[in-house]
Amino acid sequence: MKNNTKQAKTLIKENYAKKIYLIETDSFKHVVKEYYQHDNENIYQILLKYSHPNIVPIYKVDRDETKIIVHEKYIGDITLSDILPINNHDMLLNVLLQICDGLLFLHSHEIIHRDLKPDNIYYLNGNVIINDFDIAKIDENKHRNKDTHMFGSVGFAAPEQYGFSRTDERSDIYSFGALAQYLMTGDQNQPISKKNPLKPIVDRCMEINPDERYGDVNELKLDLERIKLGKSQYALPGFRRGIKKNKIIASIVYIIFILLVLVAEDGSEGNGPKNHLSAKIGFAFLMLPFLFIPTNYLNVHRFAPRNIKKHKFITNFMLIGMYYFLVFVILMFLSPFL
Repeated sequence: MKNNTKQAKTLIKENYAKKIYLIETDSFKHVVKEYYQHDNENIYQILLKYSHPNIVPIYKVDRDETKIIVHEKYIGDITLSDILPINNHDMLLNVLLQICDGLLFLHSHEIIHRDLKPDNIYYLNGNVIINDFDIAKIDENKHRNKDTHMFGSVGFAAPEQYGFSRTDERSDIYSFGALAQYLMTGDQNQPISKKNPLKPIVDRCMEINPDERYGDVNELKLDLERIKLGKSQYALPGFRRGIKKNKIIASIVYIIFILLVLVAEDGSEGNGPKNHLSAKIGFAFLMLPFLFIPTNYLNVHRFAPRNIKKHKFITNFMLIGMYYFLVFVILMFLSPFL
């Protein structure tokens, strides 16, 4: 039987490194990208194998003697550039949280995008879809001091993308901050109002020193979720995300903690109310790190070296040890005056 399906192939972009075609049939559209100077076939193979709602779907990856050929889903032609500035607070947070989800997926596969900007993020029926992996990399050589190639879009690329140090997931976090600012203001050079609750988050994302940024996207996402729920940054662990189960567990833990403090006593005989009160306060200070360090309250994990932050048990153990050492030093200093 003869196939009468018509197919149209339209060249929509061309430069020295690639050609992009839109392939249309009567019932289907998809995009074909032909890369002539591209060494990121492994990234597209990962995206072909795994999928995520906030990452452009890849259908097929081919290679011949001169090029890599990537077939991907057609996701329209509306990008975040077409809808900025986003003045609706809820819509803005929804967009930013979806970008976080996409980045979490990429970073879980060691993929650093390195080119987050409005033109590379599509908006389709309320869904945010990250595309354009032309300068993405696999974060595999963690011992290299800086990247061998300098890439990035001016105004969005992190300083380390210009050869100052090695790019990693914190480079995408910098770009996320620049992107968020642009989405809110519609102008890369216009700062966010100091009254905007997102300003501290954006400022932290865009710290020049990567160590001063969020350590990972999950930490960033938690802060955005807190803003979405209208919670203060000082909200106690268990009450920051508005999850009922977490609230119940946290309430039980805090009640037990208070009861333990109330029954804490100084073991010495003949001590008055002052000594008993001191015993209760001392017990509370000894127990506090077990409440707030494992839950990363006020981002205390930032004091841990970056190379161990991904190992939560070691991070918590080290920070609790640092807390007790600090308390010991303070008590030694104050002991002559007590």
